[in-house]
Amino acid sequence: MTLTGPELLFTAPAVFAVSGAPVSVTIDGEEKPMWSRLTIHAGQKLKIGKVENGGLRFYLAVKGGFQKCESPTSPS
Repeated sequence: MTLTGPELLFTAPAVFAVSGAPVSVTIDGEEKPMWSRLTIHAGQKLKIGKVENGGLRFYLAVKGGFQKCESPTSPS
């Protein structure tokens, strides 16, 4: 990701980590550390903020990846 992060609503529990350029990481508004294995529950929101001090890119790694959503209008 570049410069500014997303806000993601998780519909299933997940284990993840954020690394790279320094950004704020919150789960339902509670600050969490970068470079750590974190757990999020279904219904919780992960918010990744803007790059704070140097760097440009940061990374979100989710154990097992993301589940693909089937769309009748898009094969991608």
